[in-house]
Amino acid sequence: MDSHFRNVILSALFNPLDQFTEISQWIKETGLDDVISFTSHPSHDAEISNLHLNSLSILSQANELAKAGAGSEEKAAEDTKTHKHGLLNAFSNIRLGKKEKASPSFFMPARIGDEILYPLFTPPDSPPDIQSLWQDFEQDILEIKSHLSISAALMLLEKYFSFVPFQPGSETLISDISLYQHAKISGALAANIFNHLSETHGEYLENTDLNAAISDRVENKHLLIGGDISGVQDFIYTISSANALKSLRGRSFYLEMLTEKVVLDLIESLNVSFANLIYSGGGGFYLMAQNTESARDNIKGIRSHINKWLLDEFEGTLCFHIEFTEFCGNDLISGSRENSEYPFADVWYKLSQKIEDSKKRKFAGLLDQIFKTQLPQNLDESCAICHTDNKPITYDETKGISTCRSCYDFNRISGRLKKGETYRFVQTTKTPGTGKYDFKIADSFYTFSKTPQKGMFTYIINSWDAKDWVDRHGTQLLIGTYTSGCEELEELAKESRGKHFIAALRMDVDNLGRVFLEGLSDKSMPRMASLSRHLTLFFKYYINFVCEGRLGFDAYQIKSDGSGNKARPVDIIYSGGDDLFILGAWDQVAEIAFDIRRAFREYTGNNKSVTLSAGVTLHKPNYPVYQIAEMSKKGESEAKDNSEINFREKDSLCLFYNESWKAKDRFLHDRLKKERRGWDTSPPKKIISQASFWDDADQDVFAMARDMTNKIDWSKVSHALMHKLFMVVEIWQKDGVLCMPALHYVIKKSRKNLGDDSAKLFFNLRTEQMPKLLAPLTWVEYLHRKGG
Repeated sequence: MDSHFRNVILSALFNPLDQFTEISQWIKETGLDDVISFTSHPSHDAEISNLHLNSLSILSQANELAKAGAGSEEKAAEDTKTHKHGLLNAFSNIRLGKKEKASPSFFMPARIGDEILYPLFTPPDSPPDIQSLWQDFEQDILEIKSHLSISAALMLLEKYFSFVPFQPGSETLISDISLYQHAKISGALAANIFNHLSETHGEYLENTDLNAAISDRVENKHLLIGGDISGVQDFIYTISSANALKSLRGRSFYLEMLTEKVVLDLIESLNVSFANLIYSGGGGFYLMAQNTESARDNIKGIRSHINKWLLDEFEGTLCFHIEFTEFCGNDLISGSRENSEYPFADVWYKLSQKIEDSKKRKFAGLLDQIFKTQLPQNLDESCAICHTDNKPITYDETKGISTCRSCYDFNRISGRLKKGETYRFVQTTKTPGTGKYDFKIADSFYTFSKTPQKGMFTYIINSWDAKDWVDRHGTQLLIGTYTSGCEELEELAKESRGKHFIAALRMDVDNLGRVFLEGLSDKSMPRMASLSRHLTLFFKYYINFVCEGRLGFDAYQIKSDGSGNKARPVDIIYSGGDDLFILGAWDQVAEIAFDIRRAFREYTGNNKSVTLSAGVTLHKPNYPVYQIAEMSKKGESEAKDNSEINFREKDSLCLFYNESWKAKDRFLHDRLKKERRGWDTSPPKKIISQASFWDDADQDVFAMARDMTNKIDWSKVSHALMHKLFMVVEIWQKDGVLCMPALHYVIKKSRKNLGDDSAKLFFNLRTEQMPKLLAPLTWVEYLHRKGG
């Protein structure tokens, strides 16, 4: 990247800060005017080159397109005075179908750091200290100004201005686009226009006024590029139980870096910056670039290169589907086309369809390589973890197993991410140097580092500290890295209270495709990018705080020792995009599911159109990993199938999903249906209800389990009571409300040991709670069992 182009992009990023100060004067005073020089127009009598004029025109056009795409809403001063410094929550503008419209919530200006930032519905007692925020930004700029890179500038803008609204020239303007988001999009569009102009009008760029070409919004100057990895589930979970926990963590991180490798290759080959990256995570990405012949060729070349390597390395398990579609400046402006109110949403949808279509033609250009006959490299042994016999196998003396190089690398990655380690950087190069590296992806070698070396591209893990960015060529890597510190699933199971089980939690955002394409009231590119970024911040960064107990509210605990929130013995296997997969001590996983849901609900401003569904399953620690993944997926599906006739759907938890319960429910339902043939009433939809809407689960599952645990003195109560309660549930399943006399009989027989308050827990049970009683009974039962 040449210095002039870098100057243009940095100028695009810093120009919006004019909202705070006279930016050109501030840049001069800060000593940045040698690298950022396009923040003001020169006086009329100044001599200026055409290259300078064209650069100013590019910045002006990029800024106008970013502003036009964002739009804004002007309100009367009295309506906005309480929130005039707040950023309207991006989730406030989402509504699906006939669901209740969300009340507006606002993020107050604050730096991203070591706590989850939640929006407010009412203004704080004192206005936010914008001046202090600006002064801290200035201090960080001074820390890195001698080597100010575009990525470092992006990090600081994100750190300080992610929750500052972009309000050009008006304090009565309600904005859901942050200053950071506007600056980033301006930088991306400036790069696109500059690169497009360089290729199509290169010979005139320095000696001709190209304002007409720059201002043209009809020509398709831009590309939206998207990528998605298929085969992720098989790659992560089709492994043996040997070293399963380490292998899972390592494989998940490896996939994250595979996406980052492709993104970096695209950014470098297309001569753009990380400002052009709209989203990266969940095995996929969206990126903007210039629409030129060379750009298209580079994209195709990178796609072919990475898939040839993936096919050879992982025998067809993984495939990277990379596609692109073109768009023009007018497509960024809502209402600019007669046949489409939101043209950029159409561009996004078109690209999504191209990616889905490519998944039906996996490795379509590599048929010769697919059908090439290959004999196994090993006839007498295979990898103990992934079972391949087509790679060299090496005996690992520390683990006592034979593995392929890939599985060995995955275990090493997991070790580097282990709790207590201080590897905060991942560095990559195209040459292995001394031959010591932690893992390899295609032609790139990666090494974890505590103190990074100069001259290598560096991924800086979850760091907003300016000192980490001094003299660094790299980018921020937000990622869910929280671990329990346990080496094996057996060790993790022993962290449980009661029964030594592990639990798996699968959770994701409901109807995410509809949220983007239907739910957003304004489907402009800045709003779609802003929504993606908010989700990324929660699932790839804040999720670590949830696991650590830094929630901003009291964590869910069935039995508390009164010492407050604690870090939980769980491992984030994967979290990004809009979903997550967590393994941990079974009782802690059950509780953290409620923590995550509450944090997400508050983060989204309690919008009923943006919800989560989750499945939690129980397992012995030696249970096959692939079956754990499959079972938790079924649990999540059970939660997503939960619905009522009044537009209530999904937004549910399936706690302790059990295949036998599901089979029994089908059997009992079919039996009742036959018995009630000709009746006016049909059998209930669920006789054994494994999924509950979150608000119901709070009361009918969590609160019931908590009260049964804390209000009953189990040292005085025979364990036979629990057995009898399970029998009452069986009576309910067979005979419906006729179970209530049996329940009262059981409780009366045990009332002396239970006490009146404890007995009321059961006497007050309603018949509609009976289908959900299995989950809290199971919870309490396993808490009072011992060992494996």
